[in-house]
Amino acid sequence: MLKNLFQKYFNQLIWGLKLFTLAGLVSVCFVIDWNEVFRQGNRADSSYIILAGLLVIPNVFFSWLKWDYVVRFIDSRIRKRVTFYSMLSGLALDTVTLSPLGDYAGRLLNMSAFPKASLVALHFIEKISLLFISCIAGSIAFIVIAFKYIPGAVEQELIMGIGIFFLIFGIAGIVFCATPKPFLKLIPKFKFLGKIHIEGATLAAKRLNSGDNLYLIIVNVLKYFTYITQFYLIILAFGNVPIAIGYLGATATLLVRSVLSGLTFGDLGIREISSVYFFTKFGISAEVALFSALLLFIINRLTPSVIGILIILAMEIKPSSFAKQFRYMKIQRIRKRHSIKLKTNPVPVSKSVE
Repeated sequence: MLKNLFQKYFNQLIWGLKLFTLAGLVSVCFVIDWNEVFRQGNRADSSYIILAGLLVIPNVFFSWLKWDYVVRFIDSRIRKRVTFYSMLSGLALDTVTLSPLGDYAGRLLNMSAFPKASLVALHFIEKISLLFISCIAGSIAFIVIAFKYIPGAVEQELIMGIGIFFLIFGIAGIVFCATPKPFLKLIPKFKFLGKIHIEGATLAAKRLNSGDNLYLIIVNVLKYFTYITQFYLIILAFGNVPIAIGYLGATATLLVRSVLSGLTFGDLGIREISSVYFFTKFGISAEVALFSALLLFIINRLTPSVIGILIILAMEIKPSSFAKQFRYMKIQRIRKRHSIKLKTNPVPVSKSVE
């Protein structure tokens, strides 16, 4: 019964969450002192921000490493450049669309030669464990924050309940990711995809064993740790914040962002609202929390997405035709120079030997 109700009112639930997020973002905009935000930005220690910016390199690298790893189960000879461009394209479309499907669509743009259902299935497998890792770490942060930093009984019980729920959900999810057999049973239920696509997705999923899934989980743990370290470094740029508090706020914020992902462009607003909520519990000003979350969005999502969009645009240009035209023009110029040279300096005709 609960499942039927969820399916029936799924769209209404999603729009309700979107409106709730929009209302929260608008309220934050009115509560925040924007002059203070800019003042805090000017006072920030740029060395920490630069360090956080440099960590975008391993962050993007881990995203590409996972994608390149799974795509090679379809074609081991694929160029690393192709998988890297595909990953950036997915990141760009994921940032500018209101649905996580943008990430999947972007990765398929320059990989049309491969079976789409197989690529989607492999991307789902390499990506899903990151959600469960975020649930486990974030739920622990929820429980600690509820115990130590929330005095109100109702609010404390709510945060505690959410933390316990996502802790169970995250642990169950990691077990699910470590053993690929449950995923194989899940694929045939997506009947709307069609028989051919279901067969392609099943074939792709069968190629990964438990060792492959464990490798993907480890890479996702490294990616997750890089992300929350970036967040902590940005917070640290505005003052001396203990590492435990910084990581608690970052992991709790990331849990909310992961669960509500896709409700706004690039999750903009979700990250900021949750950041303000959690970091103010530690005595950090709302302006610092908001500015840090916005800066994290610019560093981690906006900058790589701009590069990804440029790659998408470049894919529409046919370099082969430009190359042919350039070679043709070059040959014409050489011929023209050669004819002028012959007119000015005619080649003497040698006498024939009789």
